[in-house]
Amino acid sequence: MRTHFSNTRNAVILGSPQGRKGMEKQMTNSKNLKQFYYCLKCEDFYEERGIVLPFKTYLSTKLAENIGDCPKGHARSINKEDVVYLPEKPTKRTNSSIVCLDIKDFSEKDQVSQFNNISILHAACLSIRSERFENVIYKGTGDGFVVGLPSNDVSKAIQFCEQLIGEYLKNIDFITYRIGIDYGVFFSYLDFNDREDLFGQTVIDAFRIADFGNNNHILLSKKSADNLMESEDVKKDNLTKLGWCFDKHRKAHKVYNYKSESIGAEFA
Repeated sequence: MRTHFSNTRNAVILGSPQGRKGMEKQMTNSKNLKQFYYCLKCEDFYEERGIVLPFKTYLSTKLAENIGDCPKGHARSINKEDVVYLPEKPTKRTNSSIVCLDIKDFSEKDQVSQFNNISILHAACLSIRSERFENVIYKGTGDGFVVGLPSNDVSKAIQFCEQLIGEYLKNIDFITYRIGIDYGVFFSYLDFNDREDLFGQTVIDAFRIADFGNNNHILLSKKSADNLMESEDVKKDNLTKLGWCFDKHRKAHKVYNYKSESIGAEFA
């Protein structure tokens, strides 16, 4: 899975510019940007009211100034990656589901076919969003997508997957998917092309959980599995506890496999 996220702190700063053009546009419009910093304990952003580093100075420094505590009294970090420059404060979305889909072995197959397949995939996601999930935040990742569903019901994420796979992916050749689902907090904001983007630890963990899958697996974190088991719309027998898995950063994730008659696969 190719993504510009590596951890929450990196996501905060790296989620803003999108490549060279995005950086150039950000530099041009830097006078209209506000500086926000992220408090890990609050899991929220606050507008900088003290020393504000000019954007060019910020890019050339290793550390930002330590200017005190957050409004709730938590000590400020001096790590510059806790800072983001945006026109407005990112929107915090709690009790939400994140769905990350990755096309397995995308780069190892015929590129023309894969380009057509990924185009169909993105069009399908946008169609489902406009027809049934209007509040969903969608972002393509090159070889898949990530979706944020501001809903306290993980069964909505399963319904999204069922409609996508049942109505579209089963008719596309060469696509083998793996999906990761997590539940918690994420942030959204408008990028410099006025497109909604999303980031946060829950987004990162959904990517990591998807990486544990292989051929058509749908894997859930413990938080999302616990939420799903409370739903009356999903059969409990569809969930299987796999146990602990460690991602490439050696972070442990308690993972569950989801398989129904229409989606998912047995985890061998």
